[in-house]
Amino acid sequence: MHKNNLILIYLVIMVVWLLAGGSAYASAPVAISAETGFAGKCKAGGINPVRVTLESGGQDVEGTVTVAAGARLYRHRVDLPAGTTKMLPFSVLVLNQDRAITISFDDHDGKVIAGRRVPLEIAPANAVLVGLLSDTPAELYYVRGLNAPLTAGKDVLTVNMDENFHFTPAEMQNINLIVLDNFNTGNLAADQEELLRSWLSGGGLALVGTGRYGYKNLTGMFARLDGAEPTGYGCAAALPFSPAGSDDPSGVAQALEQYITAAGLARLINGARITEQAAAAGELQPVAERLLQPSGYAVLFLLALAVVYLLLLGACIFWRGRPWWAVPAIVAGFAMIFCLLAWSGGLYRSKAVCAGVQIHGDDDASYSLTNIYPYRQQQLEVQLPGTYLIQEAGAGKFSIDPLETTIAYDDAGPHYLYSRGTAPGKNPNLQLGLDGDLLTGEIENPLACDLVNCFLLVGDTVVGLGDLEGRGRVEFKYRLEHALLNLGDYNFLDAVSRAGKMDNYQLELFKYYFYQAAGDGTGCKMFGFSRGQKELTINGKSRKVEELALRVFPVTLQTGPGAVTLPPGLVQPVVECRNPSTVIKNDYNLREGEELTVYYVLPPEVRAGEISVYSRVEGGQIKLEVFNRRQGAWEPLISGMLQGAALEDYIGGGPLAIKIKGSGRIIIPQIGIKGYKSAERAPASG
Repeated sequence: MHKNNLILIYLVIMVVWLLAGGSAYASAPVAISAETGFAGKCKAGGINPVRVTLESGGQDVEGTVTVAAGARLYRHRVDLPAGTTKMLPFSVLVLNQDRAITISFDDHDGKVIAGRRVPLEIAPANAVLVGLLSDTPAELYYVRGLNAPLTAGKDVLTVNMDENFHFTPAEMQNINLIVLDNFNTGNLAADQEELLRSWLSGGGLALVGTGRYGYKNLTGMFARLDGAEPTGYGCAAALPFSPAGSDDPSGVAQALEQYITAAGLARLINGARITEQAAAAGELQPVAERLLQPSGYAVLFLLALAVVYLLLLGACIFWRGRPWWAVPAIVAGFAMIFCLLAWSGGLYRSKAVCAGVQIHGDDDASYSLTNIYPYRQQQLEVQLPGTYLIQEAGAGKFSIDPLETTIAYDDAGPHYLYSRGTAPGKNPNLQLGLDGDLLTGEIENPLACDLVNCFLLVGDTVVGLGDLEGRGRVEFKYRLEHALLNLGDYNFLDAVSRAGKMDNYQLELFKYYFYQAAGDGTGCKMFGFSRGQKELTINGKSRKVEELALRVFPVTLQTGPGAVTLPPGLVQPVVECRNPSTVIKNDYNLREGEELTVYYVLPPEVRAGEISVYSRVEGGQIKLEVFNRRQGAWEPLISGMLQGAALEDYIGGGPLAIKIKGSGRIIIPQIGIKGYKSAERAPASG
């Protein structure tokens, strides 16, 4: 029979075997079942839970479980004694084109002894996921009818989260809101509390009922919750009622609009963007690769060693009475020296270097790309401590073990490993005073390592700080210049680069932060660059590799009592991007018939009395509209209308929303605020 016919017959048999269902596996030594996604639906472009349950028959089995989603492989080794059941919590990247995953169990010889094909249901792209922490979640299903302005036109899906819930930080990024009622928060385990705090710090919003179940809800991590409390870039708010048992979602809708933060709003309207962040990290390959270049001191040392070698060799050659062994001894000796230097420098082993962004604060976060260059062609297993998400940003053969946070490579490389994790350290609590346009105070490098090319961004002003030694301090007094106002992306990045005296590699790191990680909505931060070491494990051996990192520190602005003036850019706009691969920052070319919606989450500690809008149009005709929350309608934005008593119509109970219509290139509107200190307790806008 022809070889191609044999292959075709084999493939048909395999397909029939996988589609046969439970009866095909009845005699297999392992039975496989799985639950996928959130309430059975997966978020495309995000990390989704896949809970694989294995049940052994009458014999012990050992092997590897493989989950295949498209070309992406996730593997984990498992030992399963006879007559036992084990659940494996896989975290899997699901793309929009994925309609099923294949789960198989291989023995030590790589032979498939059990398998199952599991269909996937993809949630709508604009879906809003609401987690329900309740002993009676059915009493909260009515929130699926949530019809707030921010959720208009979006599908609202609910996810039941009882006291046994287990998600990874990456999976939790898919959840936009948690409603908690009729639930004993004090029963949460320590790791679940830590997971909830991390989710809140990253921009999550938790609405906690009081009323008849307050005695249960307000325990544990929410025991002291009173009103709205900021947690990093997110917020937890106590509702003045019990949402369980109601059938009217308007109370939850109003709380969502009132308490959502800028980081939470960006995630709600634009998604978690994990796939896009991993793809963009590929631009950092040359930044990390630069660390492989020898330092100037190393080059000078090698040159000096080479000169000494040549001088000694020349002297021996012209020495008439030299011993016969002199020249061979010099050659052999220096050959050994150079071999030892090459060995100590890693010439005969795999190399790795890293570049990334580390954001310090309540929401410590790191975005890293590690370049790995295998020595010869060898299989590599890499583990990065302190990470909760790893993805390959390049091509090649690899598989991920999400339970151990390791990745296994099976080709020659090089490899480019993207990872998300937490930045070590505590909140630096940097503060400056702002009085009108005058910025005063003391800036400190909160790290023990030196920072170079430091600069400060305060709204539409950039201030160069130079180099700061570890724990170094500098007195600061500066009048805001507003030099960044109404600049497009290119000119903005150029101005910041010149003020910070960045080289091209440092600029690439800042660009990654600007487009991929700057989503918390606050416009006052200190930046600096560090060169140090990062720990990873290659084939079971711990290694320290060179790392070039952009360090980002939030800076709190303290304003005096009475009148407050916030410069443009301090409240960062959140732009709704219809295409997740498009990141809109400072400018946009609007096409005819296209619309952009821009949101501004105002700082709750400031009671706005006047809002000024700054923008610029280059070519074409652009119209701006503002959303009247009291009327529930869009109105033309006219100069001077956002002030006085009428301003409350546009910012009362939710973010300021501006719609851009027409065609042409527009600088995304920035807002400046004049007002006074508010005594009301509320979440921070960032």
